[in-house]
Amino acid sequence: MTKQIYGKGQPLVMLHGGVYGYIDEFEYLIPRLAEHYMVICIATRGHGKSEIGTEPFSYRGRALDAYKVIRSITKDSVTVVGFSEGGFAGLELAALHPELVKRLVAMGVGDYGEDHPKDSHYTPENLMRSDSAFFARRLKLMPEPARWREFLDGVGGDEALHSSLMRSSGTNPDQRPATQQHLRMTGHQRIETVGRKADHQQA
Repeated sequence: MTKQIYGKGQPLVMLHGGVYGYIDEFEYLIPRLAEHYMVICIATRGHGKSEIGTEPFSYRGRALDAYKVIRSITKDSVTVVGFSEGGFAGLELAALHPELVKRLVAMGVGDYGEDHPKDSHYTPENLMRSDSAFFARRLKLMPEPARWREFLDGVGGDEALHSSLMRSSGTNPDQRPATQQHLRMTGHQRIETVGRKADHQQA
C-alpha cells in the first residue's frame, strides 16, 4: 500500500475514489489541510502505485487496509475524508473501528435505487477511448500495468463494490455495520455525508 504524509498536527486521513481515483484527486485540498493537520493519503489496492494484491475487492478490505496503514503511523483517533468508493470505505472503517474514527466526511456516497443501471463499461478499451492520455498516465504509475484488466474485472465499478458491501453486511438495514444508523449508535462520531441523494446528516 502506498501512502503520502503531509504537514503536522492531528491526523486526517484521505481515501480517494475508485477506477479513476488516486491521491492526486485531492491535490488542491492537501496543501490547505496540511497547514493544520497531518494529512495521511492512502492509495488503495490497484490504484496508482499500490499493488493489486490477490484478495477480492470489497469495502471491508479497503477499510482493513486503511486501518493497518493508519495504525502504522499513529495511535491517535483520526478524521477521515472519503470520496465515492473512499467514502464507502470510510463508513465501513468507522463501523468496524469506532475507536479509530472520531469524525467522518463521506462525499459522493448513497444507496442506489433499484432502477440504477449496472456499471459494465469499465474495460481497458472503453477507458482508454474515453481519455487515453489520462489513463496512460495512470498506467505509468502502476507497478503491475499488465494486470489492469484483472483489476477492472475485480472492481467491476462502484455498483459492484456497493452491492458487495450490502451482501457482506446483510440486507436488513439494522444489520449493516456500515450504515449511518449503526454509526450513530456508537455515540461519539460526527458523520457528514454529501452523497448521490444530496443529503447532509450528522450523528
